[in-house]
This record gives sequence, structure tokens and C-alpha cells, in this order.
Amino acid sequence: MFGNRLGWSLASGIVLFAAYLAFLIWQAGQTTPPTGWVAATVRPIGLPHGADTVVPLDKHGDAAPLYQTAIDDYRNRIAEYDALETGRLKAPTSPLAGVDALHQAMARQSMNLFRVEPQLAVTYDAEKPAIEALVHVGKVTALLGMEQMRQDNLEEAGNDFAAVYSLGLKLYQERVSFAELAAGEDLMGLGDGGLVRVAKRLGNTDMVLSLSSVDADRLSRFDADIQPVWSVISSIDQSTMATHAGDMFQLATDKNQEITWRVEAILHLGRLKYDASRRADEVAAQLLLDQMSEDQSEAAPIRTAATLARDLTIEQYRTLH
Repeated sequence: MFGNRLGWSLASGIVLFAAYLAFLIWQAGQTTPPTGWVAATVRPIGLPHGADTVVPLDKHGDAAPLYQTAIDDYRNRIAEYDALETGRLKAPTSPLAGVDALHQAMARQSMNLFRVEPQLAVTYDAEKPAIEALVHVGKVTALLGMEQMRQDNLEEAGNDFAAVYSLGLKLYQERVSFAELAAGEDLMGLGDGGLVRVAKRLGNTDMVLSLSSVDADRLSRFDADIQPVWSVISSIDQSTMATHAGDMFQLATDKNQEITWRVEAILHLGRLKYDASRRADEVAAQLLLDQMSEDQSEAAPIRTAATLARDLTIEQYRTLH
């Protein structure tokens, strides 16, 4: 009798163990399901309250050609811009076409720069030369504004800071990648801060309060709505990537989501091809990227991201860490 019980116990244990192994094999063949993180965390990226009223945008036309001029001027005079930015040079040797371009673009209502050439903003490279060029020109323009303030030329200083703010606003509004979004957000803060200084010198308390409110909302929105999403999408932590693999598939394919997050989620899937905890996720990522890179119904930045992610090699992937 006891022998039979022992035999049945052993048999039951073997069956349970076999069932568990079968479950593990089945699970490994399934893609990671979404966790609900997208619905709980990812929100539309709105402008800070009042941000579009800081600088009058009353001129029709695309500011992109003017900002391209600024990029080109920085590249042509990079040593001089860097000397001005670091304080080794106190004033330009001649008028800077890039700074002038920022002034001309200031009142333009739209900018379609990196949506037309997404390869300049959507890359795996940490450095984004075109975006960085605009940031450097913006910083130099702000420094020139500070010099105008020291000379008590408050109107000229205000124009410099407004030009910087407007550039930041347009980058923030276009935001085809996190790098562009972050650059725009920083430049908005830089321009707003300069305008606050001018308003204080003019004794315009209402303007100081209004500009300070815009900037406070900018910082609050970044901390509440942007940074929590970026910290997950950009993570290379194995546990985080494993947990949120399904969320990245969901975010990448949802056309109702922000283009910024869709682009970055797609680039994340490129890394997932080599770093997923489930083989099924690796296979699914490659299949989805193949499809999205050829989908003409998608916007150019989406296709650009999908192509980069599709073609990311293991050798390239290893350089990202």
C-alpha cells in the first residue's frame, strides 16, 4: 500500500514538473504582454500654459530655412561660436549670420525642419550635430543679450532673448525625437530667464510674474509628464527592459501617441532585438521593424526610426552601452 502511494506521489511530481517545463517553453514563445504602463504614464506633451504668448508669432511661413542658415553658420564659424560661448571672445569679429537668422525666424508661426529631414534628429548617436548647432547658436544669442543688458540696451537684449525662446518653442512643438524636445525645452528656459531679467530691469512686475509662471509650468510638465516616460524608454537596465518590452511594442505601434515617444520606442525595439529576455520578443521586434520601415502611411520620422532599428547590427548595438 505504501509503495503504491510513493509511486503515485513520484508520478504526480513528474507530471507536475513536466507541466511546469511545458509552461516555461510555451511562455518563452509568447511576446511580453503590456503592463498598463502606457495608459498610466504616457500623456500628451502639451505646451506650458501661456508658452505660445511669450513671443508674438505673427508672420506666416516656415522658419526652417532660417534655422538651417543658423546651423550652416555655426558649422562655418564653429571656433568663433565656441569662443563666444566659453567667454574667450567677448564679441563677434563680424555679424553672425546664425544669430541674425534666429532674429528673422522669431515671429514665424511654423517650423518644419526635422520632420522633413528626420535623419538629422532621429539617430542612435548620442551627438545630434544639427540640433546641437542650433543650441550653440541659441546660447551665443543669449550671451549677446546679456551683453546688451550690461550696456543698458534693454530692447536689443529683449529681442535676443525672444529669438532664443522662439527657437526653443519651435523645437519643442516639432519634437520628432527626445533630443529635439529636450533642446527646445532648455532653450525655452534660457530665453524665458533672459526675458524675466529684462522685465525686472524695466520694473514690469506683471510681465515678470507671467514669464515666471510659464517657466514654472515648463519645469513641472517636464518632471511630471516627460522624464518618467523617457527614463523607461531610454533605460538599458535588463530588468526594466524585460518588464516593459510589451509596452514598447504598444507605444511604437499606437498612431495616437506622441511622435516623440513612438520614435524613441521604435529605437528601443532595435536594441530589444539583442537584449530581450524572451526570444519571441526579439523575433517580433525584427518583424515589426521590417513592416514599419516600409509602411508609407507612417510619417517620415517613424519610417526613419524603424529603418535604423531594423538595420542595427550587433556590433553597433554593443557600442550603445
